[in-house]
Amino acid sequence: MRISITMNNAEQISLIEGLVKIIRPVTADEVSFKDGLDTNLNETGLDSLDLIMLSVYLSELYGVPEEIAKTMSEDTTKTVRDMINFMEMHHTQELPATAAECLEKIK
Repeated sequence: MRISITMNNAEQISLIEGLVKIIRPVTADEVSFKDGLDTNLNETGLDSLDLIMLSVYLSELYGVPEEIAKTMSEDTTKTVRDMINFMEMHHTQELPATAAECLEKIK
């Protein structure tokens, strides 16, 4: 069964930026999403551990099972949009409508 995702692009970027602030609280301002969802993950300033943590948090929010989340790779997720699309394709729970509600669930 496909569950509809209601968050728009601006809210998705806001969610990603909020998660980055959790992952890198001191240096979050060094991370850039200059092209929005089409920003290449290698150009954000996030290192490999940051990207793993980002995928863990997103998997938790989207309800993506761990064994599926582990199949996400650099080959399949080159941009922020690719990462969101992967989560949306494999989600098992509906995401809250706003980034703030998502971030509240993480805290």
